[in-house]
Amino acid sequence: MRGLLKIYWFWLFFALMSGHVYAEGNAKERSDAKPQKVVAVAEVKVTVPAAKLVYTPDSVRDVVTSSLVEAGKVKVIDWSRLSEVLFRRNLGWSDVVEKKEERQAVREILLNDYFLVGSVSAYSEHWDYQTGAFSKSKTQVVRVQLELFIKDALTNEIKAAGRGEAERRKEVSQTLGFGAAGGSDATLALSALNEATNVAVNKMLGQLNPAWLKETVRTKQAKEQDSGEVWDVE
Repeated sequence: MRGLLKIYWFWLFFALMSGHVYAEGNAKERSDAKPQKVVAVAEVKVTVPAAKLVYTPDSVRDVVTSSLVEAGKVKVIDWSRLSEVLFRRNLGWSDVVEKKEERQAVREILLNDYFLVGSVSAYSEHWDYQTGAFSKSKTQVVRVQLELFIKDALTNEIKAAGRGEAERRKEVSQTLGFGAAGGSDATLALSALNEATNVAVNKMLGQLNPAWLKETVRTKQAKEQDSGEVWDVE
């Protein structure tokens, strides 16, 4: 009986110690983990006339925001949150671009490290036609190019840039006068934009120094206060 009690107390002691060590390890991992950088999605322009027929700035911005979130390398503040801050301060995005004090004020509210801006820089859509002995076909071709930039939230310096290009095709065939005549497929433009955005986002995030993705605005400010000097993340 005494032997069984000794085994029981030994097992209980071992289980308690193992749990304590495991808890300490998890706590250390949590304390060592550093928050990700914060990117606020700002202005994304659609300046190409042909692109304005199929895209709006809001729709492109939503696609960019989704791509950033899916990449999982940064925390993302969407345009609705940023525009709310601008509205309350009676500012436009141009004020943030042109005035350092306004950028500082917005950053203090959002606690973001970067702003993301960009534009749809090229867009085209056309049909390719092919005719055979007993059939004919046409192919809708959509091409889009998107350029994105990550800028320092305080200095407005470009920290990373990415260009994405994509092409989508859809063929419509007819045989001996039969088959779908077919018009333009609007989904091709969105599909091409999604691909171009993913390419641009991956290129852009790939240029960021991994250290930038881990240090936060608060950490940067703390280092400045401790040293009495401006700390450069580069």
